[in-house]
Amino acid sequence: MQDTSVNDEQLKSNKLKRFILLFFLPFVILLTTTGYFYSLGRFVKTENAYIKAPIVSVQSQLPGRVEFVYIKDNQKVTKGQKLLKIETQKLELDLIEQEQNLLNIIKEIENRKLTYKEAKEEIKLAKEEIKFYSSEMKRIRDLVNIEVQVAKEKVEYQKLELNRIKSLVNKKVGLKSKLDEANYLYKSAVNNLKIVTLNNDLEEIKHSYVSSKQKLKIYVDKARSILTTLNGNENINPSDHPLYIKHLSKLNQIKFDIKKSTIYADHEGVVAKMNIEVGEYINLGRMLFAIVDEKKAWVEANLKETELTHVKVGQSVTFIPDTFSKNTWKGKVESISPATGAEFSILPPQNSSGNWVKVVQRVPVRISIGKILQESNQTNKELRMGMSVSVKIDTEHEPKVPLVIKPFANIFKFFEL
Repeated sequence: MQDTSVNDEQLKSNKLKRFILLFFLPFVILLTTTGYFYSLGRFVKTENAYIKAPIVSVQSQLPGRVEFVYIKDNQKVTKGQKLLKIETQKLELDLIEQEQNLLNIIKEIENRKLTYKEAKEEIKLAKEEIKFYSSEMKRIRDLVNIEVQVAKEKVEYQKLELNRIKSLVNKKVGLKSKLDEANYLYKSAVNNLKIVTLNNDLEEIKHSYVSSKQKLKIYVDKARSILTTLNGNENINPSDHPLYIKHLSKLNQIKFDIKKSTIYADHEGVVAKMNIEVGEYINLGRMLFAIVDEKKAWVEANLKETELTHVKVGQSVTFIPDTFSKNTWKGKVESISPATGAEFSILPPQNSSGNWVKVVQRVPVRISIGKILQESNQTNKELRMGMSVSVKIDTEHEPKVPLVIKPFANIFKFFEL
């Protein structure tokens, strides 16, 4: 009887074990696996992420020899700090020369204004001369006309007298001597008429009149030319003259170059790629060094396109740098790139030709980390640009979980948190 009862108990135990192995344990494994699957939708993780920061390249704005270097590589600098100075001896000499040029230009403009006033006086005198010669020419012409008229009348009279005496002589009444005298007087009257007609005074006045008009034209052209050099304004202020402004611009450019010879930091940061020595000659536009603004650092996470479904701007992020694996930093999703990284490559993919192989694309996501480098618990753990980090984004997305599986899913969510 005892053997039979023992066998029954063993049989029951074996049945229970079979039930556990064949039904209960697989069911628990199935629930656990399903719970793990449902717990995966909230957090997005990637190790394809790196620390980024603004890098400002400092270039030379003028050529010259380096006179002083006030910084060294990897040194922290503050905004407005003096970084480097280029020799300015030649610029200072050019400045003195240009200042003298400006003074000479002012004198030249004033001289032009005086010359223009003199030209105006010459024009005024020439016009008065023309007016005088014009009136004088009219007066002499009127006088000549009167004299010509008188001479003509005298010629007519002497001609009549000559004919009368000729008639008397022909009639044997008049004397021949009277005829000779009348003939002489007639010829004298004719010659006098010619002389009066060809009046030299009138010709001289005409010549002076024409000469005055020519001088007036010369003076007007001269004044017009001078006025053009005065920019059309005879009372122009020398500082408003284009020539003065042109040279003033050169002077200001030299002053600006002297000011640019000393390079200051536009913002605080860390100096990088510094390789400049005192006495070295640098060309215009040469890259001198870079300043990394570590306070504006951010994380760039390259997520798969399949992981972006529930990623939104403003979601909280935690990340761990590979260098400081025991430290955790926090941030927020700041923005999501409008295109995949491949679209911004030198040779974007062309999928419209040839054989096509689907490749999961990655989209850059910018994560702001604020002023984490200034946090008290992280002052000794400085992040460096380009460091690799592991990122976890809390999308706060809660998938619908069946009630049976929810306890198992919560277990995995607890470990995720």
